[in-house]
Amino acid sequence: MNMKMHHLRFSTRAVFAVFAALFVVFSVLSASAPALASSNPGSSVGHVAQEGIGAFAKVTERIAPVWAGPGRGFWAIGQLRRGQLVPVVGVSSDGQWWQVNTTFGMGFVWAPQVQTGNTGGVPTANIPPIARITQGLVTVRELPGPDARAIGSLSRGSQVFILSGSASTGWLRIQWHFGTGWINGVLAETNATSLSLPAREPRAIVNAGSVNVRTGPSFLFSSIGTVPGGVSMRIIGRSRDGIWLQVESPFGVGKTFEYNAVYPPSSIRAKKQSH
Repeated sequence: MNMKMHHLRFSTRAVFAVFAALFVVFSVLSASAPALASSNPGSSVGHVAQEGIGAFAKVTERIAPVWAGPGRGFWAIGQLRRGQLVPVVGVSSDGQWWQVNTTFGMGFVWAPQVQTGNTGGVPTANIPPIARITQGLVTVRELPGPDARAIGSLSRGSQVFILSGSASTGWLRIQWHFGTGWINGVLAETNATSLSLPAREPRAIVNAGSVNVRTGPSFLFSSIGTVPGGVSMRIIGRSRDGIWLQVESPFGVGKTFEYNAVYPPSSIRAKKQSH
């Protein structure tokens, strides 16, 4: 009986000794491990610091899309989930977009959707010139010109990279979701300063199969001719209600319904018409 009690007391002391040793080891490891700590907790874009790794971004939203360029008008190349860490390699000039390297390629994440660390030395990202579609549904063509084969379309607000521009025609060669193509530069605004493009003039481009050019600003007026889709016409005025454009058509000066054409709105001055 004494022997059994002795073994029981020994076993109890051994168990306590093991637990004590494990507690000491855990305490040492916890004290030495690097911690993720917010350096700006009051900001909507938190910054975290972690030793031993380079610049990184940690996703704080449930899902963070990764975009091809610094803007939500670009196409998404993939998405990251909450808690994922990715290397940061650049930042947009306005500081709103981080350029990150992911398993599905290089892209951009919106700053409010991530926390970042060790980004003090991150360079400004080298981003090509950008075009943003400003009008309707714009056709992307294989070559510059309204008669070139259509290969797709871009909706208003879409963003693409500009690869080059044609100074003689005003067409832009772009990189978009499905490769490269051409769009009419009149239908987009750009941040490019080095492209040698002609000055814009107010022009309407037929954005339907065809449109009738009429003698007056109403469907009640006679048609002077039908203009096929893709044809560009110079705008010289518009009706008081704003829905009819006065254009120089292949058939002479006439009126065309605004919703059948796309044009740069900032370049058009309203011209009162007599009714």
